[in-house]
Amino acid sequence: MHPEQLQILRKLQSLTVSDISAFALKNPLKLTPAQLIWTANQLHFREKIAKKIPSWSEVESLISPATLSIEQSSSEVTAKYKADLFTGDTCLDLTGGMGVDSHFFSQVFKNVTYVEQNTELVKVAEHNFNQLKANNIKLINQTAESFLAESNKHYDLVYLDPARRSKHGGKVFFIQDCSPNVVDLLPELLNISDNILIKYAPMLDIKAALKSLIHVQKVIIMAVENDVKEALYLIKKGAGFPIIETVNFSKNGKQQFTSSFQHETEITVIFSEPKTYLYEPNAAILKAGLFKTLSEKYSLSKLAPNSHLYTGDNFHPDFPGRKFRVEKVEKFDKKSLRKQLKGSYANISCRNFPLKPDALKKLLSYQDGGNQYIFFTQSELGEKIVIFTSKASDK
Repeated sequence: MHPEQLQILRKLQSLTVSDISAFALKNPLKLTPAQLIWTANQLHFREKIAKKIPSWSEVESLISPATLSIEQSSSEVTAKYKADLFTGDTCLDLTGGMGVDSHFFSQVFKNVTYVEQNTELVKVAEHNFNQLKANNIKLINQTAESFLAESNKHYDLVYLDPARRSKHGGKVFFIQDCSPNVVDLLPELLNISDNILIKYAPMLDIKAALKSLIHVQKVIIMAVENDVKEALYLIKKGAGFPIIETVNFSKNGKQQFTSSFQHETEITVIFSEPKTYLYEPNAAILKAGLFKTLSEKYSLSKLAPNSHLYTGDNFHPDFPGRKFRVEKVEKFDKKSLRKQLKGSYANISCRNFPLKPDALKKLLSYQDGGNQYIFFTQSELGEKIVIFTSKASDK
């Protein structure tokens, strides 16, 4: 870090900056345009990591990489989860980026090798690792492909987080279009490690990825507060049918569920009208598509093939998702519903229903919030129904 940048950071510690735009307009530190841009990036970085990587936000001398690197980096909760899956002496991170994953891997591995092709990112990561006292990370400024071509060392774990944007900046939808292309690199990767962990964006199709990759032992779908963040593929030589594991980190704890696509195809689901309780799976399970296995595990019926809402007369406090007690069920009737809901408070969810919550809000004139949870969906026979519920508790 340049001395002038360090001086600016020290001055910022005494300021309470809640609005970056207002800070830039007032320019209380009388910064030059170049300094102001750099400082605004630091403030944005500080704001982001306070929520995304809380332990980093406690170290005031960290500096910001490019904004895109912050957006694409792992969060602390997902990076810690990945690190806790492994132990060993050596870890190779072939797509180092901002360095979040390398940092948390360094807490469980004796030595971590961070490889990154972007020179500026390497400089930022080196500074930040020093401030974080992560002294067991070796940094290499090189592409993953060239590093693999020159390396013959064996690692206990190789980790990759391929870039999911084309050369022109557009999003890509197939793993072969990500950079580096792991499909092409797999033979080399398996020569240097028995454990390959690949992070892909959840938008990429899981089944399509499994057709392209070999030796996948496990797929892990991770969500934070019901928002799917990552899809991980653990590759081990000789692996058979992959296990599908879902994890949702919420304020109330960690929800986990495990099955396989093979088992999913062997199950027959029972359908029924809403019973005493209604269950809505978390986003990680919905992304994984483990709909039948979930029904079997908790002995629940589905409302309809495409609704992905479950029902039963027994309460399951460990169900991986939201749980509700059914108050009443009605056919969808605009006039009747408008009379009931106009001016009242409700939390609306739509599953396999032609109208979205915003359209229903305009149509029925309710306010968001309160203790009433209403599901707009369809029955097995395609009839539009409305399910009035309240949050269920095992107390």
